Amino acid sequence: MKTKSKELTIEAGKYGGYTVYAWGTYERSSVLAGQTKKQFIDNFNELEEAQEAYPEATYDGCIRSAHNTFDHLPDPDEPSSWRIDEYGDFDDGRY
Repeated sequence: MKTKSKELTIEAGKYGGYTVYAWGTYERSSVLAGQTKKQFIDNFNELEEAQEAYPEATYDGCIRSAHNTFDHLPDPDEPSSWRIDEYGDFDDGRY
C-alpha cells in the first residue's frame, strides 16, 4: 500500500532507541479504510541521529497510538455475515 504521509514523528522505542513513523490515512482498499495509519519508517540508537536523518519529523517525548478499530467489520459468529460457498454450504469464513 502506498502511504500519503501527513507528518513524521520520532518516538522513544519500547526497547530503547528512537523510531521514526509516518502518519496518514488508510486507503479505501484496506479493512481500516479512513482510519489513521502509523507506519514504521526507520529506527536509530540516538535521538540526534533520527533528527538529523529526518529533520522534518517532530519529537515531543510522547508515544502515539493510531487507535484503530475493527468495529465496522461483520462478526464472523453472526450468521448474517456467512456466505454460501461453491458447494452450496454455509461458509462462516473460518476455514
